[in-house]
Amino acid sequence: MPYMSREKFALWHKNTIAAIERLNRILGNNLTGEGYYNLEYRGKNHRIVLTHDGFTIARGIYAINEAIKNLYIYYHLN
Repeated sequence: MPYMSREKFALWHKNTIAAIERLNRILGNNLTGEGYYNLEYRGKNHRIVLTHDGFTIARGIYAINEAIKNLYIYYHLN
């Protein structure tokens, strides 16, 4: 995988958090807490993962980007 600078990672992280918050807000899961998407660090090596209700959906930057893109397509949020 090509090198990603600290600034690019910070920008990617900020944009990804904003996309996940938009997804959670539109799905309206604040009341029940179900169906909640989150960006977390897991495992011994603290890999970044996308989770849904605590279950890992995608691991790694490329897989997280693809999963969020597919979620936006699925929920017609484009």
